[in-house]
Amino acid sequence: MTAFIVSHDELCTLESNTSNDAKIRHCAEYTDSHVHTIDVGYGEHSSSAKLLFSCTVRPSEWDRLIAVNDERIVHFYGTHPWYYREHDQKRLVTILQNDPKACVGEIGLDAKHGVLGEQMPVFLEQLALCEKYGRPANIHMVGCENEMLRVLRKTNVTAILHSFSGPESYIKPLTDCGCYFSISPRILRKSEKNIKSLLSVIPDDRLLLETDAPNTDIGIEEFLDKISVILDVETFDLKRIALRNAMYVFS
Repeated sequence: MTAFIVSHDELCTLESNTSNDAKIRHCAEYTDSHVHTIDVGYGEHSSSAKLLFSCTVRPSEWDRLIAVNDERIVHFYGTHPWYYREHDQKRLVTILQNDPKACVGEIGLDAKHGVLGEQMPVFLEQLALCEKYGRPANIHMVGCENEMLRVLRKTNVTAILHSFSGPESYIKPLTDCGCYFSISPRILRKSEKNIKSLLSVIPDDRLLLETDAPNTDIGIEEFLDKISVILDVETFDLKRIALRNAMYVFS
């Protein structure tokens, strides 16, 4: 599943190179771990990203994503918890069987929009497919950290937690479940102090960056610059970490 991702040899060359100029050249491209490329308005947010995790939220979108032919884009097919009544498990199975590179998302639970008990069966069905076919899941998690942790502890799924913003106390147990933490521009609503505190707890090898475009006011480049300033790190280092981790999601 790495045809659209920087190869391991290229990454090793990048990480072993001591020249900052060389690092910058190799890291001239970005990764965005959660976008909706088929949504109206996405074109305005198109960037020079090397790798894009493009998610869907309901079955009516799946055929449109299937039709997208862009080697930078990893296709994620899923039913969002807001639309669980529309889920088509048989169709999702067919998609995963026909496309060995297809992943699952955006799926999850949302305690602030609906009833978790009604969302849960569809979420579990989709997670079961991730486990059966060995595909990563791009997960929406709002107000349901306890429930999500209980579920993920019982599965063997690589989970990307979309637009993660805490609580910090869940980072360690979710890391132990194999989760990646994808932060979005929504984190900028927090104070710089709280952003630094949150990101200091996320392991470097589990950090991903996203925009959720077109549901954003800024692009991935601007977001990277803002986070780099807050953390007092070089932008190319943040880009390198995000690229490496995005690749390892599929290892």
